[in-house]
Amino acid sequence: MKPEIKITEDGSRTLYVKDLDEYYHSQYGAIAESRYVYIQAGLEAIETQQISVLEMGFGTGLNAFLTLIQARQTGKIVKYTGIELYPLKNSVIESLDHDKHFP
Repeated sequence: MKPEIKITEDGSRTLYVKDLDEYYHSQYGAIAESRYVYIQAGLEAIETQQISVLEMGFGTGLNAFLTLIQARQTGKIVKYTGIELYPLKNSVIESLDHDKHFP
C-alpha cells in the first residue's frame, strides 16, 4: 500500500491510501483538523502545566509536531507517546512539507 499525497482545502498536505480509501487527515484541512483536535480541544483546554498524550496511530507525525510547537509557545511540558503499526519512511513525511506552514 503506497500512500499518495493529496492537497487539502487549507493548502496543507495529507496522505491517501487508495487500497483502503482512507485519508490520514481530513481532506478539508490536515493542519486545520490537527489544530482543532490536538491544540484547541486538547492542549489549550487542559489547565495543568504538565500533560501526557498517547496517540494510537502516529501517522505522519503532524499532531505531535503541532503539539511540540504549542508546548514551546506556552511553556507546557508534554510527554508524548505515539504508537504506529505501519511507520512511514522519513522521505514520505518530509514530502508533506508541514514545516513550511510555520515560521
